[in-house]
Amino acid sequence: RQNYNILAADGSGLGGLMGPYHYASHYSNTGIVLHFLVRLPPFTGEFIKFQDGNFDLPDRSFHKLATSWLMASEVSASDVKELIPQLFYLPELFVNKEGFNLGRRQNGEEVSDVEMPEWSKDPRTFVKIHRQALESPLVRQELSHWIDLVFGYKQTGQEAVDAVNVFHPATYPTNQTQEMDELEAMARQTMIETYGQTPLQLFSSVHPLPLADLVRQERSNSPPPLPVVGTVTGMTWGSYVGAPGMPA
Repeated sequence: RQNYNILAADGSGLGGLMGPYHYASHYSNTGIVLHFLVRLPPFTGEFIKFQDGNFDLPDRSFHKLATSWLMASEVSASDVKELIPQLFYLPELFVNKEGFNLGRRQNGEEVSDVEMPEWSKDPRTFVKIHRQALESPLVRQELSHWIDLVFGYKQTGQEAVDAVNVFHPATYPTNQTQEMDELEAMARQTMIETYGQTPLQLFSSVHPLPLADLVRQERSNSPPPLPVVGTVTGMTWGSYVGAPGMPA
């Protein structure tokens, strides 16, 4: 909010020329995708190219899930990375199988495989739990709020300001159709490729919760779950032939 208020009060520069914003970077862009996939070729080469021929600083790299969560949820107001789909199905992205030299952090620790949370014994276990959390009744019940922010009525206007959801004006499609000279157009294109692009707004009113009744029904009708991983609460087996509690 502070960044937005400073730019809103400034009659010159970007704040006055294009409008104030909360975040200069975007939640989804080339850098974020490569940040997570740096250990997997061919993304490794693309990452090095993106970083002008180098790996990122070791302390800033994707080296520990707990650190990434802490940065995004508490420490840094500018860290708005959106999780990429591969984090829900591709355990290989956490393993430095190629043995890349990713450097040493300031505390002397070498960066290699991504460090898993204490409750996950390996990347495959983490991905399975992570995907089940994504598909859980709780997330489905809250999903409409994410839709409101990314595709819906909180993407633009006063609703976006109130929701602290305003990104750099150049990332919005409505600001990409303005008449610009060749140099300005090239600069804008480079900025979009680097910092990201806001999707088209699809909804102008509050997104409904069509699954609310279904979610409540699932919770009330579900039998007590059989334990899957002792360190994780709420994880359940799927409904498939041969699954625990299901006919073989």
